[in-house]
Amino acid sequence: PKKAQKSQNQIFTECLHGFGHAFMFITESDLPKSLAYCDRLDPIYEERCWGGAFMENSTSSTNIDHPTQWLKTDDKFYPCTILDSRYLKQCYFYQANYLLKITNRDWKRVFADCGEIKDLGQHDYCILGAGAQLASVSNEQGVTTAANVCAIAKDNYTYVCIEGAIPSLFARYGGD
Repeated sequence: PKKAQKSQNQIFTECLHGFGHAFMFITESDLPKSLAYCDRLDPIYEERCWGGAFMENSTSSTNIDHPTQWLKTDDKFYPCTILDSRYLKQCYFYQANYLLKITNRDWKRVFADCGEIKDLGQHDYCILGAGAQLASVSNEQGVTTAANVCAIAKDNYTYVCIEGAIPSLFARYGGD
C-alpha cells in the first residue's frame, strides 16, 4: 500500500518520542534519569518523550548493548508499579510490549495480564498498547491475522484494542 506523506505535526511528535529513546541511550538505560530529562521539556511535550523512554525500556531486553535494569521477570508491571502517577499512562501502554515479549505474543495471556491492573484507566492503556502492536503483526503475519487479535479481548475491551490498533495501522499504511 502507498504510504501517506507525514505531516509536520507527526514529524514533530516522532521527534519528541525519539528524545525519549535518545535519553535512554545516553543514560545507559537509566529510566528515571531519562524521564527526568523528558521532564525538562515544556509540559505539553513531556508525555511524548516519556513514551520513547518507556518504549526503549520495554524493548531493551532484546538489546544486548544496552539492557535495562528497569524490568523484572517476577513483576511484569515493573516499573509502572513504582512510578509517579503522571507517568502511568505511557508506562502501561508500552509495558504491553514487554508482556507480548515474555508471553511470546500470547494475546489471550496479555489481555488477561492487562486485566490484572486494578486501575481501569491504566488497564485500558495496557490494552491500547497491545492493540498498537498490531501494525507489526499485520506487517509480519498479514492484516487478516492482525484483524482477529482484538476479538480475543473480552467485553468492551475489544473496542479498546481496536482503538489502539487504528493509529498504528494508519501511521504504517495511511493514505487514501
